[in-house]
Amino acid sequence: MRQPGGVRLSAVICVGIVTAVALSLPAANAQRFGTRSQARRLAQAAAPAPGLRNDGEPRSCPTEQYIHSGPTNQSIFDQLTIEEYNSVVDFMVNQTGFIFPAAADRSEMLNPGSAGTNGVPIDGDASLLTEDYLYNVFLFPVNKAEALAYLDAGGPLPVRYAKVIAVRGAHSPPDVMEYKVGPLPIGDDTTYVEQYADGHIPWVKRPGDDLGDTGAMVTVIDKDALILKQVFNATIGQCYSYTDPDCASSNITSFWAPPQTRENGTNRVALNMFFFSPEWAGASDELQVMPIAFKTEMTSQDYSDWYNFEFEYCNQGFPTAQALADALTNGTLYVCNPKEWTSLSYNDNWLADRYQGPARGQSLKAGPRLYEPQGKRFTLLQGDSPSSRVFQYMGWQAHVTVDPWTGLSLHDVNFLGDRIAYEISVQDQFVAYSGYSSIGQAFYFDDSYQLGASSYQLRAGVDCPETATYMDIEMMGEFGYLIHSKAAVCFFEDWTLGTTTWRHTDVLEDGTLRDNGNRNYEFVVRTIATVGNYDYMYDVRFALDGAITCRIYQAGYMQAAYWDPAGRTSKDLPFGTVVHTFTLGNIHDHLSGWKIDLDIMGTSNSFHQATLGAGTFDEVFGPGNTPSWALPTDVVKYQKDHLIANERGFNLQTAGQSTFLITNDEAKNSFNVSKGYAIVHTGATASQLLPDNHPLVIAQSWTKYHIAVTQRKEEEPTLSKDYYDTHSPAQPVWSLDMALNNETIVGEDLVAWVMAGIVHVPRSEDDPLITNVGTQFEIRPVNYFDQLATLNVFEQNSFEPCTPQQGNAFDYSYNTSGNNVNYNKMSFKYN
Repeated sequence: MRQPGGVRLSAVICVGIVTAVALSLPAANAQRFGTRSQARRLAQAAAPAPGLRNDGEPRSCPTEQYIHSGPTNQSIFDQLTIEEYNSVVDFMVNQTGFIFPAAADRSEMLNPGSAGTNGVPIDGDASLLTEDYLYNVFLFPVNKAEALAYLDAGGPLPVRYAKVIAVRGAHSPPDVMEYKVGPLPIGDDTTYVEQYADGHIPWVKRPGDDLGDTGAMVTVIDKDALILKQVFNATIGQCYSYTDPDCASSNITSFWAPPQTRENGTNRVALNMFFFSPEWAGASDELQVMPIAFKTEMTSQDYSDWYNFEFEYCNQGFPTAQALADALTNGTLYVCNPKEWTSLSYNDNWLADRYQGPARGQSLKAGPRLYEPQGKRFTLLQGDSPSSRVFQYMGWQAHVTVDPWTGLSLHDVNFLGDRIAYEISVQDQFVAYSGYSSIGQAFYFDDSYQLGASSYQLRAGVDCPETATYMDIEMMGEFGYLIHSKAAVCFFEDWTLGTTTWRHTDVLEDGTLRDNGNRNYEFVVRTIATVGNYDYMYDVRFALDGAITCRIYQAGYMQAAYWDPAGRTSKDLPFGTVVHTFTLGNIHDHLSGWKIDLDIMGTSNSFHQATLGAGTFDEVFGPGNTPSWALPTDVVKYQKDHLIANERGFNLQTAGQSTFLITNDEAKNSFNVSKGYAIVHTGATASQLLPDNHPLVIAQSWTKYHIAVTQRKEEEPTLSKDYYDTHSPAQPVWSLDMALNNETIVGEDLVAWVMAGIVHVPRSEDDPLITNVGTQFEIRPVNYFDQLATLNVFEQNSFEPCTPQQGNAFDYSYNTSGNNVNYNKMSFKYN
C-alpha cells in the first residue's frame, strides 16, 4: 500500500512581497525532482526572496500599452455609428415623410439620476396613434457569406445596411413595418426596402413603449383614478392622479405591462401600483405593492374608446372603478391598510440597496484582489467604432460589441488560428410570474426593453476586478434617443475560482509525491443589463483549453405582490412566499436564450446526440454477443451516437443523459475521429413549466428547448421578436418553431439555439435584494485536438512582485453624480 511521504516546498505570495521557505528534503527527492522546472523551484527555495529593490521598495506593476487603435477587418460587425444613425433617420424622413419624434430640441442631454432630471426627455403624444413615425434604427446584420468571403478570401467589403422600424398609424390598415436601408453610407444608390407585406405586423403589435400609448394612457388612467380617490385614501392616506392637486405629493407610482391572458388581435395591458419610499425610490418600489390593480383595453386607434376593466382590490374583483368605489361606500369592501408605510416611525431601511451596519467582523479589511505582476496578457484593438473591440488572448481572438436590443454579441471567434464560432450572442430573457393576484400574472419578454440599451456603467472593483479594462457603448434607445453608456463592457483575465485547469499527484515508490498543474485562467467579457428591477449579468469566458463558458446570473429586486397580514390575500400562498410584513414574493422564472453559430473547420457541419445507457452486452450488440468472460446478466454502461438528420429541439428532462455536439464529419483528428464541439449545460438549469399551447410559449417557443438546431439562414437571425409579440403572443410575428421546419442539418451551416435558466422561489433572504443566482453552459472541444490543448501554457511560478496602481490608493467609491448615461436627442434636421 502506497503511503504519501516526503516534505514539499511551501511558498506564500503577497502583493508586494514574496517569501520562499526552504525545507529539508529526503535524499531520494534529488532523484525524483528530475525536470528543469522542479529543479528551478528547489533552487529558488534556497535563494533570497526576489521582488524587493536594493532600497527595499517594491516596484510598480507594468503598465505597457495593450489597447491599440487601427483598422480591423472585424469592423464589419460594428454597430451603427452616431453618424450612421443620424444619416439614416435624415434619409428616411426625407424619403417617406414619416415623423421622427426625437428630432426636436436636439441639443438637450440628460443623465438619469442627476439632480433635476427624470429620465428620458420626451413626453408621450396621443396624436402619434394615427401618425406614421420612425420608432427605432439599428444594424441590419451583415450577410455571413459576404463576411466570410471578406475575412477568409480577401473578397470585397460587405455592404452595410440599417434596419428601421416604423409605426404606421396613418396607413390603411395601420401596421408596423421594417425597412432595410442601404447601402451605407447614405448616397445616391441608397434605397429603403419593406421587409414584410402591408399589414403583416398589425398595428396592435406596435412596440410596448409606444409614444402614442404613453400620451393617451394618462387620460384613460386618470379618469378612473379620480373615481377611486376615496379608495386610495382609505388604503394609504394618499390618492393617485395626474391632474388632481390633492394627489400632487403622493408616493403612489405605477407601470403597465402586458397581462398573460388576452384575446388575439387585441392590445391590452395590466396596470400595477406601488408605494415608493422617498429615500429609496427606484426598483425597491416593487417590494411595496399597492393592493389595487386593473387592466386597460387599448386596441383602438381612437383612445376615447379605451377603457379600464377587471379591477382588483386585495383579492376582491370588480368590473369597473365605480363598482369598487361603491363597495367602499356601502361597507362591503374589505379594506387592506398598509398605513405604516406613511408613518413617521416607519423604518424603510429594509428597502435599501446599501451597506447596513454594524460591520461584520473583519469586513472592514479589504478582501483578496486580482493583480498582474508582469502586466496584462491580453490586447484590445479598437477599430472604426468606439462601441466595439477585438481582443487577443492566449490564442483566442474575437470581435465584441453590444446589440441595442439583444445585448452582448461576439463574432468571428477564433482559437489557435481556427474559427470556432461565427457568432455567440445573447438573444432574449423570458420572465413569467405566477400568482392569484393580477400582478402575479405579469410576464416580461426582456428583449423588448432593449437589453443592450439597458447596459449601464459597471462599477470598478465591484462588478469587475481592479485589473479590468472597459468599453463604452453608443446606440439608439427607446423613443429614438442616442445613448452613450460609459464603461458598459469590461474585459479582464480571471483566475477562475482559484482552481486548476489540470493537475495530478503521483505517490512514488519511495513514498515521495510528484505533482503538477496549471492555474485555471480565463479571459472574461462581461456586461450587465439592468431591465427595471432585475440585473442580468452576462459573462462569456474563454479558457486555455479551447472551451467557452456562457454564464448568466440574476441580481436586483424581485417583483412582489401585496400581502395582507390578516390573511385576506392567503390565496396567493401557493404562488410565493411571504418575505416582509406586506410583501409576498411570487414564483417566477428567468430563462435566457442564446445564439451559438459554430463553424467547425468550416460551415459544413452536422449535429449529433451522444447518449449514455446501461444494459447487457446482448442489448448493446444484439443476441449472442456476450463475451465468454462475462455473464449474460452483466450490466455495462455504453454510449450511442445519433446523427440528427433534421432540424429539432431537445429538452434535457426528456433527452436522457446526452451530449450534444456540432461536428465536421469530414475533418478528422489524428485518430480518425470527427472534430467537434459539444454544448453542455454545466449549471443546473430550469425548464419551461407552461404548456406548449400557452400563448407565451407560442411566442417564445425557444423556451421549450434547452438546445435546438436549425440551418442557418439570413432571414432567421433571431430567436424572437419581442418588441411585437408581447402583444397578441399567440399570433407571433416570429418564433423559433417557425424555423424548426424539418430541413436537413447534415453537412450544413448550423445554428444552435441554447436556453439556460432558473426558477426563482422567493425566500425572506431575498429582501431587499436577491443573492446573485444563475446558471451556465459550456461550448467544449470534443476530439478537436489530439491532446490536452493547455500543455504548452507554462505556469510562471517565479516572478518579481509589484505594487498595483503605481502604489496609489484604490478608491472604488461609485460616482453617482457622474455623467454615466447620456440621452441625446438626434443631431438631425429636416431638409
